[in-house]
Amino acid sequence: MIIDNISKSLMIDKNLIISMSKNNNKYKSYYIGNNGRQRLIQHPSKEIKLLQYWLVNNLLNKLPCSKYATGYEPGCSIIRNAAIHADNKYILHTDIKDFFNSITVNMVESILSKSNLNLIQEDINFIIDVVFYKSKIFPTGSVSSPCLSNRVMYNFDLELKSELDTFYGLQEFKFTRYADDIIISSNYKIQTNIVDIIKNLLNKYGFEINKNKTYFMYTGRQRKVTGIVIDNATNKLSVGTHRIRALKRNLYNYLIKAEKNEKNEEIIRGELAFIKSVSESQYSNLKNIYSKYQNQHKIIFDINK
Repeated sequence: MIIDNISKSLMIDKNLIISMSKNNNKYKSYYIGNNGRQRLIQHPSKEIKLLQYWLVNNLLNKLPCSKYATGYEPGCSIIRNAAIHADNKYILHTDIKDFFNSITVNMVESILSKSNLNLIQEDINFIIDVVFYKSKIFPTGSVSSPCLSNRVMYNFDLELKSELDTFYGLQEFKFTRYADDIIISSNYKIQTNIVDIIKNLLNKYGFEINKNKTYFMYTGRQRKVTGIVIDNATNKLSVGTHRIRALKRNLYNYLIKAEKNEKNEEIIRGELAFIKSVSESQYSNLKNIYSKYQNQHKIIFDINK
């Protein structure tokens, strides 16, 4: 049984592990977000988190995951996801409504029982207790939810790719799913009835399309994938002008107006690191403008690189 393996691996008494799994209501709940778009986060206790880490690293990551899942997997990022679509003129974005909240116990039980992991029912029941809040709510902020969500969507990803292959015929297209974001791109104009294909397939698997986050993009207008802007002239990735302007204001206030704010410095460093990972040219432009205002007490840019 899984409990025996965890006990040997973590050197924890089996009765304590069972007790930890049954106390599956030990979560801290809070909201994040702004502008009226708040999201409920359920953060597990240290005990529950320990069990979730073990399950992910030793069991759940062995379940099949499609190559079209570009979030939460090793080597994946919003940058890599956007880069896949950068060379295509036309992009369709849609979204799965209340993605994590729509994942049910039955969905997870189904993939576990059909897996090649040789799980008995007691193992499955234990996993459900550990990965679900109060044994019924798929928590947004847990360690195991990202990994499991991709495994739940495995058959959906493959079936959508097959449907798109049939629809497009010989026309080339690209498809990725970053968590709840579904992106399809092509150098041919994307037909609007593809949205119906996605909608029907989501319904088949127990999910709902988010109409408010379904839209088409093309060169001539802004193309933006998982928060990364694709330059229409060069197809290179960038963070967009709004984010650059906001950072310039922070740099000006911190380096030139000498406003003392340690939190602001952390934000600036984080933003610069992100921009550098997306676009070296945008980072270099900022460095050329603002590095001359540094002193020994405020070093934001490494002038030796």
